[in-house]
Amino acid sequence: MTYKNPMVTELLTLSAKEKAKGLQKAARPGAEIDPGRLQSLLDRVRWDDLHFLHGVSQQPSIRRAARALGVSPNTIRSRINRLEKALGTSLFIRDGDGLRITAEGRAVLDVAKDMHGYSTALNFGAGNQALVREGEIRICASEGLGTFWLTPRLYELRAELPDLVVSLDSYSDQSRISPKLHDVSVGFSRPEDLDAIVTRIGFVHMIPFASKDYIRRRGNPSSLDDVDGHECIQQDADGMNYEALRFFLGSEKMAQLVSIRVGSSYSLFWAVASGIGIGALPTYIRSISSRVTPLDLPIRMKFEIWLSYNRMSRHSEPVRKTIEWLRRSFDERAYPWFAEEYLSPADFVQTRMDSQVIPLFDHLVDLPA
Repeated sequence: MTYKNPMVTELLTLSAKEKAKGLQKAARPGAEIDPGRLQSLLDRVRWDDLHFLHGVSQQPSIRRAARALGVSPNTIRSRINRLEKALGTSLFIRDGDGLRITAEGRAVLDVAKDMHGYSTALNFGAGNQALVREGEIRICASEGLGTFWLTPRLYELRAELPDLVVSLDSYSDQSRISPKLHDVSVGFSRPEDLDAIVTRIGFVHMIPFASKDYIRRRGNPSSLDDVDGHECIQQDADGMNYEALRFFLGSEKMAQLVSIRVGSSYSLFWAVASGIGIGALPTYIRSISSRVTPLDLPIRMKFEIWLSYNRMSRHSEPVRKTIEWLRRSFDERAYPWFAEEYLSPADFVQTRMDSQVIPLFDHLVDLPA
């Protein structure tokens, strides 16, 4: 079959040649391939966009595809538009009945599956190991989770992997949290990487906190009207999304209340704990420190915690042990504040005292004399 667009035809031709050789042969040294030509074609598109192509092709509409992929309809549209522009062809027909993938769209999807399998085999043939970096297990996490919750537990993972260096990177920008440069990642945004295996391992609930000293000086607000005149602290960093908080307060009130901005979760915690103002913190912070007090305001935000790793590492023992460690770290049976249902910090004070959370964070906790 001949397609209108030469880019699609070229992909089909190359895919057929390489598929005929077989992926196993292509993975062996000395196989007759042209990696430069292959890479030039792959560089024209983003594999993340092909993930969206596949997801949209399985659904009758963009809205249904967005729900299935856990993203917004605008994200679907922008990814598909970018892919169509890169390939110079229409991948879908938009009509009153929804979406229908075109013949060339179907061809590109089929080619992507073949080329993805080929390039994966080629990478392993070039000496790629199960770990991103030899002798090291690399973990990436959202900055708050990495700083407050995972760092004090690294000794547990180190005991499981005594022959490896355990590396933890933490970022506020969720776009940097992906299994491309790390073996295992934990963040608040569902990764869109075609190579990733993704699973949800818990939830984080955010509510307003203040210090006892601040409440004594400025009062304890119990309604949105009561917050007028109070000082609020905002974490301002790349990738941070304030839409949820703006939904509760409104843009005008939020602009009036925010008097201090900090760049990290650690700075935000200490600004609140020091009595500077009110800040939105995860409820689990109360299990770590009694320096901050939850406020009885009608503001609750919930975020999903996503674990991801490269599918080619799924049989790696270090990756498996790291995943098990992360699942234990966010197990709602041990730490009920990570469950989907909101639990007031006042209701898990006894859990905090009975668990092994305090010994991990005693530098943040006001222990009784």
